[in-house]
Amino acid sequence: MHGKEAELLMAGFVYVARCLAEGDTATLRRMGLGWPDLRALNRLGLGDVLHLVRQAATAPFLEIRFDRATFQRQLERLEAQRQAEDQRLALLQGDAPQAMLHDLFGTTLKEYYTYRRLLGLGPCAERRPRAPDDATLRAVWRAWQAHGLDRLPEGPQPEHYLVLHQATGLSLRTIWPLAREWVNAGLRTRAGN
Repeated sequence: MHGKEAELLMAGFVYVARCLAEGDTATLRRMGLGWPDLRALNRLGLGDVLHLVRQAATAPFLEIRFDRATFQRQLERLEAQRQAEDQRLALLQGDAPQAMLHDLFGTTLKEYYTYRRLLGLGPCAERRPRAPDDATLRAVWRAWQAHGLDRLPEGPQPEHYLVLHQATGLSLRTIWPLAREWVNAGLRTRAGN
């Protein structure tokens, strides 16, 4: 066995040796090694390992396989996390208040201010926004209805707030309290008319 295959097998032996040195026999047992194998491995020297690596070309004893189904699930989870992070950043750029990000993502106050600083948004005095005037209230409600947010059984998600922000041009700091009030009141058909 030569080249990359030999390197992979040697890396496998290094991993096994590390597990042995750390006393991690549970991992080695999950790999399929029994107690006699572990005792034999403990007695091997470097020369013995090199000999086994050369012999593996004709009698392979280590199988490394790729679990595609598990890999795909991990990729899907990674993509969902990436999308959530993109939404969080977009909400921050739309001037989302910390309470909103906490409710949607569990963002702490420290994380909130760190994100704002990293995005160059500057300090933000967490203050209660002024009550919206009638025109603002109607604009948000029209966008809310136009995008079907009054019919969501689970309530609005991050992407829905971004739609409201883009449709109205208003700060999420203005939109959030209205939306939260409508969701909490269970309003589905009328508000601010």
